Amino acid sequence: MSHFATGLGKSTISNYENDEYKEMQPSILQKLADFYNVPLTYLMGITDNLTESKSSIDDLHLDDDTVRILKEKKINNRLLCEVIKHPSFGNLMSDLQIYVDNLAGSYIDYLNSYITEMRDHIKKKADIPDDDFYMKTMEKSTINGDEYFGDLPESDLKKIAKDIRDAHKKDWDTGDEKSFGNILLCNK
Repeated sequence: MSHFATGLGKSTISNYENDEYKEMQPSILQKLADFYNVPLTYLMGITDNLTESKSSIDDLHLDDDTVRILKEKKINNRLLCEVIKHPSFGNLMSDLQIYVDNLAGSYIDYLNSYITEMRDHIKKKADIPDDDFYMKTMEKSTINGDEYFGDLPESDLKKIAKDIRDAHKKDWDTGDEKSFGNILLCNK
């Protein structure tokens, strides 16, 4: 770092780089933060965020219980952040909303009832038995909306989890299936 670029003296920069400072004046810290284009809170180690948010926590629509859970760190907040940043997270949230709010369920129910009515009408009019191939096909063509739309978020989440797990396979604190299996076999 150049003392010319920051406007700070060589000795001040040298002391800071070598951790040989007692207390940094706020004006010096601000100059360094400006030089590195990071928030002062990041430079001081208060936050890990390289950008400073101008929005309040209220803008995020997090209720008190959610904020409490995140602050208690009883869950892996790093992992939660990775899930949220995953490219398929938007699909997961859309599929969850469809399932939870039953947005498509009423359409599925309508279509199912229409198919059932048509099947019953055809059966009655043409005197076709229940075990007829086409009647069985119409019967099987209805969709259980709860199962179908409930499976969508599950498959989205599995994809996200697998991608994150694969991204962390080389991390020192991530388990290796082969070495873990060897540990189990050796302990028998």
